Amino acid sequence: MNDSPHSLGTFRLHLMLTAGLVVLTFASIAALLIFVPLVARFSATSSGSAEQTGLVDYLLFLHESFWPVVACSVAASMASGMVLFEKMRSPLERFRSTYVQIAAGRIPDPISIRAVDYLRNETADLNRVLEVLRQGRADRQREIERIAEALRELEAFDLPDKGTAAVVGIQDALDRLRQDTEG
Repeated sequence: MNDSPHSLGTFRLHLMLTAGLVVLTFASIAALLIFVPLVARFSATSSGSAEQTGLVDYLLFLHESFWPVVACSVAASMASGMVLFEKMRSPLERFRSTYVQIAAGRIPDPISIRAVDYLRNETADLNRVLEVLRQGRADRQREIERIAEALRELEAFDLPDKGTAAVVGIQDALDRLRQDTEG
């Protein structure tokens, strides 16, 4: 896998780190909003009072309950980030494969993606591009065949040497075009 700053693997890592960081930031703010007022109230009560004992018990209960919830939230957030990543990775890999084939001179079959994947509109757009390329290739092939037929008709005439050489040159060029078009 390509680990450039813009690769899918790097995107996955950034997505997971961002998801975890967002949850940790939210948890930190929530912890401040929950625990700071309790600690302030604790400090304002008289030492050894029933209220202070109750606050200590409540504070310890919240502390024991809060951080496991934060840990589970971070894990759930990272897992949902991975699900999101997978729903995008699969179509992007298909896009990449299509681009490689087009660059090699082939027109691949239309792309299909799972119903749960993202990038459905982009897939439809790329499939329209593939259809235009396929149609353009078919149109060029028809034109090549039309020119080839005209050359065959021209060969039936008694041409001077220069005319015959020109026909042979055109046929060679058509053969190269056929190879490129079929490629």
